[in-house]
Amino acid sequence: MRRSVVAALLALLVAAPARAVTVEPNPVRVSAFYRGTTVRVRGVTDPGSEVIVIVTGSDTEERFDRKGRVGPLWANLGKLAVSGVPRLHLIAGNAQAVRDRDLVQRHLLDLDALARRARIAPAGAEASAMRAEYVKLKKSKGMFAELQNGVRMDGTAFEAQIPWPDMAPPGEYGVVIFHLHKDGGIRIESAQLVVELVGFPRFVDRMAFEQSFLYGLLSVSVALSVGLLMGLVFKRKGAVGH
Repeated sequence: MRRSVVAALLALLVAAPARAVTVEPNPVRVSAFYRGTTVRVRGVTDPGSEVIVIVTGSDTEERFDRKGRVGPLWANLGKLAVSGVPRLHLIAGNAQAVRDRDLVQRHLLDLDALARRARIAPAGAEASAMRAEYVKLKKSKGMFAELQNGVRMDGTAFEAQIPWPDMAPPGEYGVVIFHLHKDGGIRIESAQLVVELVGFPRFVDRMAFEQSFLYGLLSVSVALSVGLLMGLVFKRKGAVGH
């Protein structure tokens, strides 16, 4: 009897469809001619559920020059540091479907939640405005995005199409899928996306870390070559003008 029950359970496990999340392309390969790509996340959700897909990077700290008026002139008023938020955060799906706003804030399901998470130093009366400007800057570079129509549903199958910015640095990124049930429940899946340098960018990157002296010589040589080439071009244009 016991063997028949075990055999029946094994048969059910074998027959049950695997709920695998696929991320393509993975890895994203950054070559000399790379200009960004589209990352596609596919999977299966529960009947009647909505899906939000987030691709996110590790937390970082970024520093900026703080500009302000000194009399009639604009001047540098020091450094401003932003921390506590990921360097990249791309959201596909409609966070308005989440009734629990604490859940939205905890998992950064929209960019308003991300802005509230950001820490500004030195803190001041303008911190809220600085957070908004920081999010605006990152959106302009494609490093933050909120794509409300970014998830396409076909029955219980879903596909998220997320534009991947060419400025995203190499490394590992988390892919998190939130399955939002009608009864307010939530199921979370995760995967990983890798971005790696290939070809000439990888050669230059390795040289910068492993052979810094040669990398310095290469940088100076390239700068001098570009300077000489531009000088010749403008010299010829001047000669033609006369």
